[in-house]
Amino acid sequence: MSRFHKNTASALGALDLMHGAEACRGGDPKSDGGPAPTVSTSPTGRPSPTSDAWKNQCNAAQLKTRHALRRSIISAVALGALALTAAACGGGGEPETLPTPTASTSSTPEQSPTPTTPTWESEFTEEQLAEYNEALKRWDTYEQRSEPIWAAGKATPAAQALFKEFFLNPDAQFQTLQTYESVEVTTEGIPKVYWSKALKISDPKTAGTKGMATTIQQCVDYREVKGTQRGEPTKQAKKFQRPVLRQISMTRLGTTWLIANIDDRKGKPCDPDTE
Repeated sequence: MSRFHKNTASALGALDLMHGAEACRGGDPKSDGGPAPTVSTSPTGRPSPTSDAWKNQCNAAQLKTRHALRRSIISAVALGALALTAAACGGGGEPETLPTPTASTSSTPEQSPTPTTPTWESEFTEEQLAEYNEALKRWDTYEQRSEPIWAAGKATPAAQALFKEFFLNPDAQFQTLQTYESVEVTTEGIPKVYWSKALKISDPKTAGTKGMATTIQQCVDYREVKGTQRGEPTKQAKKFQRPVLRQISMTRLGTTWLIANIDDRKGKPCDPDTE
């Protein structure tokens, strides 16, 4: 039996003593609280409930019982509270431990970025790149507008006018178109362009009367272009059955960029993913 239960039992025992002492207030200890007997002596020789000796004995017993009861109840309550407090703190398991301080981790120094290979644009000024972009747009426009002319294969006045608008020497282009017409050759489609870059750009500050000039290099795929002769598909040269380099030289006269030369006959291969 635990100490708490023992003290509780002592308190309950004291309550029984107190109940017995209630007989001092007019009841027999052995009775159930009825009226005290009127006889002067009891069969056991104990003083009668009506005698002074009986009263003194009862008063002493009652006082002793109260002291015992007070001590027992105080002890039981104190131990009970202590037990409840310990149970609440411990939770019925092992005592909680404080969290272990985490060790501070040293910050990893940032790695310097890997240097990148300079692009071709870094070789030119903003003014030069602006001139190059204008020349490239001019070339792209010509290629789009001339595709129907080469697909028709007819040396018409409209074709001649287009060449004069875009070429420094338009007669050479018109003569080529006349040759195609005479042998009934047509070319349909525009080559796929993987990338374009400038090989040379004049400096606008020093160009002077010579005018601006730029050389555009492209990686193109002529397999997108289909040719015919006398209505039958032509077989493409083997050197053009892969991406190849093409160079376009352009000159600016006044504010207009003109095509000076197109070099795509060498068939030098190129990497579509690398400029």
